[in-house]
Amino acid sequence: MNPYASSHSPTDTIRQASDVLLCLDSSDRGVSQSVTGEVYPIPITQPYNNFILQKPQALVQGGIKRIKLTEVRFPYVIPNVVGGVTDSIWFTIYPAAPPNVTAQITITSGFRTGLGIASQLQTLLNASAVGTAATGNIWTVTCDSVTGFQIDTSTAVGSTSDIFSMSPIDPALIAGGNTAIPAKSLLSVIGFDVINDYTEIVTQAGASAVQANNFAPLTFTQYIDIVSVNLTRFQTIADTSTRQNSRGNLICRLYIADENSLLPQPTPVWDASGGAVLLVDSFAPPGSLPFTIHRQFPEPKVFRWENEASVNAIDISLYDDVGNPLVLPSVYQSLANFQLTFKCSEE
Repeated sequence: MNPYASSHSPTDTIRQASDVLLCLDSSDRGVSQSVTGEVYPIPITQPYNNFILQKPQALVQGGIKRIKLTEVRFPYVIPNVVGGVTDSIWFTIYPAAPPNVTAQITITSGFRTGLGIASQLQTLLNASAVGTAATGNIWTVTCDSVTGFQIDTSTAVGSTSDIFSMSPIDPALIAGGNTAIPAKSLLSVIGFDVINDYTEIVTQAGASAVQANNFAPLTFTQYIDIVSVNLTRFQTIADTSTRQNSRGNLICRLYIADENSLLPQPTPVWDASGGAVLLVDSFAPPGSLPFTIHRQFPEPKVFRWENEASVNAIDISLYDDVGNPLVLPSVYQSLANFQLTFKCSEE
């Protein structure tokens, strides 16, 4: 029996539609010469998180009816601690004898492990206006892969053990009633959800001598939305999301995660003398260190396309998990480029 024969008519054959690959590389957002070969004195480039790819001819010309996303390779190099965005927490203690005392704690920017963040927070807290010399509080900050972060003023012997609250911005701004609580801060990096747990974390009503959670994402963003208006322009239904300021026109939502979501395992490292192997619980899930996301989609998103229209240009924008343009870290001179592969089909 002819495997391509239709059940309705043995003379009609059904064959898989032909297709072509459309390969995109973000490095092509910059050029050093014109289409006629003229060399530019200075290369022309576009932002990493917002660019358009276009050539003198159409990128794809033919009877295309469907475009499918099949593969993404994205080197993730966004530090989890970004200066001015996710590097600070405001701590307020409520002593038995007022007044309250507030201090802003700012840690070093860059890719930080959970243990590194916990260690620096503890040092800075004890040396601050809410710390040991000023108030008698002996702060202890711990982090592990099982219990997450714990910030405590009651563990050490002799500590004043004042209750405290934490805030992503100056509490005085919140008290004014005209400043929104930012969803992204150092608190979000270490696993405290100040929007959904506002009373327990930010206000005096939820103040405690111990603030703890059971999971720290340790990423700047939980996912990256890759957006293109041109590739989705023939869709008759728009992409949607529960996020209030979410973007439509999605190519894909790229989750910052490994493939198995296992808890971090102790990592073998050499000691200082090089003579022995130590097991170190680094607590460094994807996002707290640079790594490469590689996704192949068994059920790709399919973009409707018009048969008579060529693909003349592709616009690409990147957004973080709160709907803002993906931050461009200033700690690197050059960002690793990402690649997308599409399959264009005549059917």
